[in-house]
Amino acid sequence: MIFCPLLALALYVAPVTTSSLDSSAGLEDPAPCFKQYESKLNDLLKREEANAAFPAMPATAEHEYATAVPKFYQASFYKWESTRTRTVKVADREMTVPRPDRIGVGSLTFYHERIKDPVAHFTSTYRDLTPDEESKMREIMAREMEDKNLTGSQQKAGDALMTAVPREVKYENVEGIGDAASWDIKSSELIVLRGRVHFKIIADLSDDPSTNIAVARMLAMIVLSKCE
Repeated sequence: MIFCPLLALALYVAPVTTSSLDSSAGLEDPAPCFKQYESKLNDLLKREEANAAFPAMPATAEHEYATAVPKFYQASFYKWESTRTRTVKVADREMTVPRPDRIGVGSLTFYHERIKDPVAHFTSTYRDLTPDEESKMREIMAREMEDKNLTGSQQKAGDALMTAVPREVKYENVEGIGDAASWDIKSSELIVLRGRVHFKIIADLSDDPSTNIAVARMLAMIVLSKCE
């Protein structure tokens, strides 16, 4: 079997929950309310609500509803042209492409009942590795690679991944939203937990993360208010 460094990483950082307490105990379960929006994300954040949170959104903003993907990746968002750009890699070439402004909601999902402490599970998942965890993860991956009869190209790919993967995922804890929230810096998305429900707020409007987070907070409050 070919060694998969990503699998080793996933196994190492997979959150383990030991608490027997449910963080939403004593609170009204919002899951039944949010369930009604599972296939109607466009109602979870309507155009006029998005515009209220970000008045600069133009009336010509296009609405897109990504449904031809698994539910975790589905999203309803508004986008319009901006002066910003981003760099993408196609094969061995890097290209500069337009980066439209976007705001929206997506990835509405529900923790299974076997997750006894959703907050602990959430905060363990949406965070960066500590330096010690990065070091231990590399040790695990290195041992796995030594045990496999890898080709030169596989060894090179594994070495590169051990260096690159921990730096690919960057999260910033955000206080005062839901039961827990984390900012995905790379994707410009605010991931929010309430009870056993979590969703993502898309706020990709500026190269300044603080501007995006401020708008994402307002959008999140609008979404949360639907199921108070």
